[in-house]
Amino acid sequence: MPVISSAERRMIFERTRRAFGTEDLIPHTGMLPVIDRSQRELTFIIADVSGSMGAKFDRETTKMEASIQALTLFITNKAKLDPDDEIGVITFTNLARLLHPLSRLAEHKAKMITTIQSLKDGSGTDLATGLAAASSAFEWARNGVVRRIMMYTDGQGGDPVTIAETLKARGVVIDVVGVGSKPSNVNEPLLKRVASVIEGVVHYRFIKDHNTLDAHFTRLAGKTATSVH
Repeated sequence: MPVISSAERRMIFERTRRAFGTEDLIPHTGMLPVIDRSQRELTFIIADVSGSMGAKFDRETTKMEASIQALTLFITNKAKLDPDDEIGVITFTNLARLLHPLSRLAEHKAKMITTIQSLKDGSGTDLATGLAAASSAFEWARNGVVRRIMMYTDGQGGDPVTIAETLKARGVVIDVVGVGSKPSNVNEPLLKRVASVIEGVVHYRFIKDHNTLDAHFTRLAGKTATSVH
């Protein structure tokens, strides 16, 4: 793993703090995030496709349409930055479905984008089912990789905390995005408990318009930070 100086670590932390905003910080622990660009990332996109995702997000688009656009940008940018990284796609309503297994972007980008662009809204919401599906689909025997989950939702169903804590204890980094017209549309305390906290940064973000969603998913296309002591 590349050696990163204390000054470089502090710069990375400050960039992360500015990206997420001060409202997403908890007291700093004295440890700083390190980004290892040599490690392959295995990322599951966990997409809420409940019926409410078909509702208007802002004046220009529905939440589903905005999410499809943002995820397409994520995959496109990720393929340019890190073509050896792998992406999988899981959707959830009351049940979860594995739509695309973990696959290397260099060979499977087009199919992943087709999968994302075919998403349609369905019935209810159970956040735990999506996380459980990712836990089952991660290839745990593989060493030397970083495992990530990117979950977005406009709801608050199910009891996802237990499975989220299990995943985080196994080293999975969980980014959560809540979407809607206002934060009260989602259960923010619950979603923040699902999200990872790395060196004081809570990996949760509430977003209420498609332009901000595009920008956030573009930023998430970079390598994730992992904690070191």
